[in-house]
Amino acid sequence: MRDLKKQFEVNPESTHLVEIGHQVDLKCVPPTGMPPPRVYWLRGGQMLQSDTDVLVTSEGHLLIGQARPQDTGNYTCVAENIAAKRTAAASQIVVYEMGDYPPHEITLGTRLQGILNLGAVISVEKSAT
Repeated sequence: MRDLKKQFEVNPESTHLVEIGHQVDLKCVPPTGMPPPRVYWLRGGQMLQSDTDVLVTSEGHLLIGQARPQDTGNYTCVAENIAAKRTAAASQIVVYEMGDYPPHEITLGTRLQGILNLGAVISVEKSAT
C-alpha cells in the first residue's frame, strides 16, 4: 500500500531572525508514508543543495552552520514518495548584522503581525479578522 499522510508531524517555524555567523536550525518532521518519504528543502522555489554551511539532516531538518546575509530568504520543506508530494508552509530566515537596525515587517502565524526593529522591543498586535 502506497500513501503519504497530508499533515507534517512538525512544521518549521514561520520566521527565524538570526545574527550573522550564528547557527539556524529549521525543524521539519515529514508526514508518515509508505514508502517513507524523501525530504528536501527549497529556497525561493529552487532545490537547496547541501554544502559546507548548509546541511539537511537525516531527520529532514535544515541546518545552516554560520548564517550569511545571502541566506536570507524563504525556505520550504518538501516530503515526497511514490504516492504523493507534500509541501510545508514556508519559513522565512532573516539574517542581520548586530548594530544594523532596519525595521523588518514580519508575519507571525496567520493572524498576528508585528513590526520588528532589530535590537528593540517587539510589539505584537492581534489583527482584526
